[in-house]
Amino acid sequence: MIKIIPLGGIGEIGMNCLYIESNGSGVLVDCGMMFSDLEHFGVDFVVPKFEEFAPFIKNLKAIAITHGHEDHIGALPFARFSGIEVPIYAPRFATALIRKKFLEYGIKNQKEKLLTYGPGETIQVGEIYIRPVPVTHSIVDAYAFIIDTPDGTIIHTGDFVIDRDPVIGDPFNIDPFKEAGDRGVLALLSDSTNSEVLEKGLNEKEAAAGLKKEICDSEGRVIVTLFSSNISRIRSVLEIAKLSDRKVCFLGRSFENYLDAAGELNLLDDLDDWIVDSEELKFLPDKKQILIVTGSQAEGRSTLARIANGDHKHIKIQKGDRILFSSKMIPGNEVAIGRLVNKLLILGADVVSGRNFRIHASGHACSNDLKEVLEAVRPKYFMPVHGEYKHLVAHAKISQSLGRDENRIIFCPNGKGLNLEKDRFEVFETIEDGKQPIEGSSATGLSKELIKLRRKLAEDGFGVALLIKSKKSNKILHREFIPYALGDSEFEFEIIERANAAIETALVRSKRGEPPYHRQTLNESIRIDTRKCVSSLKSKKPTVIPIVIEV
Repeated sequence: MIKIIPLGGIGEIGMNCLYIESNGSGVLVDCGMMFSDLEHFGVDFVVPKFEEFAPFIKNLKAIAITHGHEDHIGALPFARFSGIEVPIYAPRFATALIRKKFLEYGIKNQKEKLLTYGPGETIQVGEIYIRPVPVTHSIVDAYAFIIDTPDGTIIHTGDFVIDRDPVIGDPFNIDPFKEAGDRGVLALLSDSTNSEVLEKGLNEKEAAAGLKKEICDSEGRVIVTLFSSNISRIRSVLEIAKLSDRKVCFLGRSFENYLDAAGELNLLDDLDDWIVDSEELKFLPDKKQILIVTGSQAEGRSTLARIANGDHKHIKIQKGDRILFSSKMIPGNEVAIGRLVNKLLILGADVVSGRNFRIHASGHACSNDLKEVLEAVRPKYFMPVHGEYKHLVAHAKISQSLGRDENRIIFCPNGKGLNLEKDRFEVFETIEDGKQPIEGSSATGLSKELIKLRRKLAEDGFGVALLIKSKKSNKILHREFIPYALGDSEFEFEIIERANAAIETALVRSKRGEPPYHRQTLNESIRIDTRKCVSSLKSKKPTVIPIVIEV
């Protein structure tokens, strides 16, 4: 029997992490993080709750990484923090990124546990044999896994798109999938991210042609924003710079690790002469400059956001600048990106974005690509992975359109597990909420209670009821209510007056011992009365912190 348990990534975008076990040995395929929609409350990203999954993955022997995107490697430090010390197998590019990530989190002595694989090699984990198959994706050095177990063969596609003419690396080759299908595949687990996309989009070379047109037609400075992990796209821009006699400057911290990793694989070395630093820009006319910047998703402190807000120390937008959004708009970021584009247009920039301009290629398979893999593999069972539930359903319909038995299509989203045998399968319950919110470089993460408190403070505001009391005479020397984020200045003045009156009332009644004040401490009496007073004005229940100081 094969056991399959998603720790994340099925029913959502990101946090890809899947446990596969056969005959007493288990392997995690990928170990990713997911960006959070709770960033306003201090949550930077989310990782699996490895400690809570421990009873389900107790036979874990190794982690195998398909490629180096954050949603596939970003949770590795937190797996280590939770006590998971098994070997990690990764392709060269991902290995370079993981090594840097561990150093950033202070994780050392990983050389013997961080192992590199390449095409044609086999990863053995107990009686599980993993054969990496190169695939094309929006990051270099990406792989699918053909996983042979005593209980049958599973194929995990990882993230992929069928690109038969890539900028870097070999073309996508369907033959290994067909050969596995000829031998017999028990289950196919396939990327569902673009399953709703009917038409095949551009490939990387076609996107490069679109970029070439936009850059060569510009008479001024060109700013390109893209995902910093897309080394193929970066190479295309560098080649266009060489052709158009421009220099390229990278602006944004996230480029550093990816460019270093690209350097280890010698992917951009022949174009080094066309890269300059920000200090050299002042000596170049605008028409000789290409800036590659972070911020395609309008992230708050990204380079492009700071440029749009006028906060960047080197770059100010001017009329004649052309800004190219060579990236997908991630669902949920539409409003923020729209605001960013409007700011750039107001400043006089020419903004180029959207499918009509043909300057971006997706790294995920559309429905036709997914059909091709399904037809090549011909699995007994099919399990869509990587995507929101609607993407899983759309992928299932693609399988059914090819005549597959709907009873052999398996939905196993987060919170479920799967026992898979040659002639039957069973879905079972695992962890209802397996997500751990993370703030900054914290190793422990944030509790639900803390996030709930932060949300309440953000929505309702808070105030401090301050009393200064004489130790000797027991008299109140000073009383004051100090509001925080309860209203604008005029309204806060009214709140202060009313709250101070409520404090005075609480003091008088507490001194008399009136019910219920005779049962409460002075602090509690002040907190309750002041909160009631502010609530009557705000129709909300702010947090009130009473502070009594004796002098």
